[in-house]
Amino acid sequence: MEYIPSALIPLAAYLQQGCFGPCTGISFLDSTPLAVCHNARISQHKVFAGLAKRGKTSTGWFLGFKLHLVFNDRGELLNVFFTPGNVDDRKPVPKLVKKLFGKIFADKGYLSQPLFEHLLQTFNLRLITKLRSNTVCRSVPA
Repeated sequence: MEYIPSALIPLAAYLQQGCFGPCTGISFLDSTPLAVCHNARISQHKVFAGLAKRGKTSTGWFLGFKLHLVFNDRGELLNVFFTPGNVDDRKPVPKLVKKLFGKIFADKGYLSQPLFEHLLQTFNLRLITKLRSNTVCRSVPA
C-alpha cells in the first residue's frame, strides 16, 4: 500500500521533465474517473483505504480517484492532476492552467461564472463551455 503514494512523486517529476507539449493558445480540459474496485466490493476494499473516495459521474457512482487532463489542439498533454473521487472537477482548474494562455474548452461540468471570471482575471484565459439549459447568459466583453 505504501508503494503507491511513493510512486506518485517520481511519476509527477517524470511528466514535468519533458512529457508535456507546448501551449498553443487552444487547450482542452476534462476529467475521468479511476475506479479502484467494482461498486459491489466497496465495503471490502482496503488497498486505497483513506485515499480513494466515493464520487459521482454522469454514468453513476464509483470509488476511487479522478484524473484531470489538459491537452492542446495537437493532442499533446499540457498538465495532469489526480484528486480523490469526491472532489469537484472545477476545484483543481487554477492549478492545472497556471502556464496556459488563450482559450480552454471544457464540458458542462466546468461551467461556473466565478471560475470563468477568476481564469480571465488571473490568467487571461477564456473558459469556454456549453451552457446548461437553465443557465442565464451574461455577456463578457471580448
